[in-house]
Amino acid sequence: VKSAAVAARRIRSWRKRLRPKFLDGHQIGLKGVPKDPITISAAAAVFRGRRAATPAGLAVGLPPPLMIPLANSFGATITGSPNRWALALTILLLPGFLACAASRTFYVYPRYSGQPAVRVAGMPVVGLQALQDRRLEKPDYVGMRFLGGGRRETYLTGSGSLAGDLSAMVRAHAGARGYAVRDVAGWDFAPEGLAALGQGLKYVVGGEIKTLNVDAVQRFGRSEMVLTVEVMFYVGDVAGARVTRRPVRIRIERTDLAFDAPGLERHLNAALAETIATGLKELP
Repeated sequence: VKSAAVAARRIRSWRKRLRPKFLDGHQIGLKGVPKDPITISAAAAVFRGRRAATPAGLAVGLPPPLMIPLANSFGATITGSPNRWALALTILLLPGFLACAASRTFYVYPRYSGQPAVRVAGMPVVGLQALQDRRLEKPDYVGMRFLGGGRRETYLTGSGSLAGDLSAMVRAHAGARGYAVRDVAGWDFAPEGLAALGQGLKYVVGGEIKTLNVDAVQRFGRSEMVLTVEVMFYVGDVAGARVTRRPVRIRIERTDLAFDAPGLERHLNAALAETIATGLKELP
């Protein structure tokens, strides 16, 4: 009898402590306060993000937007009204929720930031063939930062094509040097094909992106970044019927306290401007 009385007092004490927390969360869909003190403690643990002894403990560590539907789906445990369909649906959707919470996507917008010191006279015409992306990644992929614990950030170009971005930067560089730029297509980088690209061209420029990738890892509040660029440029001299191949490879390693899309964009712009200036040295 004494043990039963002690157990009853403990149950009333649990209810008194946990009921206000439970009632404060009424907006999350709880229909009433459970009578079972074990269920009460399990539900309260879910809402606090702690591990519980019931299936609701699967919500441990999840942010409130994910804990709420998970907690509500366990109707038999928390609200006293079974809802097996909601439970099954939550189990099916939980991996997707976790994946969304673990990864985020950011966009960068590469643009030409170089300032050539030498300009040509007479505005000669350069034919520009759009650069080709030979990477294995998707056309818009720039890089990734790993944050630990399965979390990561993916960086993509907002234009949808990194080769298109680099082609636009080559155009801007040639224009800043004083060249008039004309689009050409169908060049296989062979000297024999230069004459067929059109009249009035002095040079023809094309290229292939072999590597363009950003790898970053966050450690102890700092981000260690490695930016690798490898591009093969082809510069054709139409009058001389010859083609110069110039491979360019740049690797930049940095450690920054702050790492975000605007900062990555600045580093990317600087690296690509240096890549273009090096690759087009054959242009007088």
